[in-house]
Amino acid sequence: MPQEDNLRTAFEICGSTFLASLVAYVLDVVPAYSLPIAIVLGIATMVTSIIWKSHSRLSRFFWKKTIIGTLRNRLIGIINEDSCPRMFTDFSPQDWQRRLQQLNLETRLIKMTEICNSFACVINPYGETYPEEDLFNLESLKKVKDYVNNGGIFVHAGGIAFFYGYDYRNKRNPPLAKDIQILVPTRTPTGVTIMVPQPTYPPAFSLIDTVLNEHFHVVTTWGGTEKNPVFQQPDDRRFVGDIANAGGVAEVLQFRAVREPMRRCIPFLRANSSIGEVYPIAGIPFGKGCLVLCGMNLLRQPNNPDWNPTIHSADFEKICVVISNLLESRGKGIIPLDAHEW
Repeated sequence: MPQEDNLRTAFEICGSTFLASLVAYVLDVVPAYSLPIAIVLGIATMVTSIIWKSHSRLSRFFWKKTIIGTLRNRLIGIINEDSCPRMFTDFSPQDWQRRLQQLNLETRLIKMTEICNSFACVINPYGETYPEEDLFNLESLKKVKDYVNNGGIFVHAGGIAFFYGYDYRNKRNPPLAKDIQILVPTRTPTGVTIMVPQPTYPPAFSLIDTVLNEHFHVVTTWGGTEKNPVFQQPDDRRFVGDIANAGGVAEVLQFRAVREPMRRCIPFLRANSSIGEVYPIAGIPFGKGCLVLCGMNLLRQPNNPDWNPTIHSADFEKICVVISNLLESRGKGIIPLDAHEW
């Protein structure tokens, strides 16, 4: 917090100056002034120290009171932006609302601009797309980060989170990842051959240099949709329960699942893929909250030999059960309120 940083700076200035004045007095460098200055600065140091510690504790106390009240409400916001395209998912905001209400959860369809910490959880149902009010400054992404940092749970379902930013004012949906470039030999006017980067054609975009990796330090699998068996370790069930068989099948249509290396990650569901173990559903602690990533292809794919309608429905059910159990665990105080304590 900026206020806490200012108090800490004042404490450090007063404290260091107090010690310097005290040393000057002991060494008799400036005897006429150093003792009064040291006394005044000593008092100032104690006062700023008390204010600093009290402010930090009071801020944390009132934040806990606020967030606990919010989490007990279990109110879920489901983003619902007109004309926003869904990428790698067929489940609409209304589908999410219908199923979560069947799980006795209170839901509300909201606009991207309405995201706030009155909601215990916010769901982006548009897969790799999210509504973005400012493609240049990514103001909507900042709103999401502030929401999670202040204790919210933001759930992304389908593909890589924040890969496309939908400009709902101008009806554009450009990828936000950096484009892939190749090096081609080119001769300069002096006859020297140099390697010059050129974009690929048709355009291709990096699956590493993404908004998700830049802001949350997360990388995902790169291949196509895979039908993978899933499982959980005992610790994976702490917050979300036994979800491997939710929906009646212990398989998922894995697509862009979280993979190692990771800075911080809480696997909720694991899968054995062609590249080894990955996490189709994972929690990424951030600030006081959590980003929940669901690396699955939730799109109906009847022409894909790996696609199965039962698994397709089960993938959706697994995410809904994770949301319900996660909110229940947090409401009971099972989940720490600070991400660094996970």
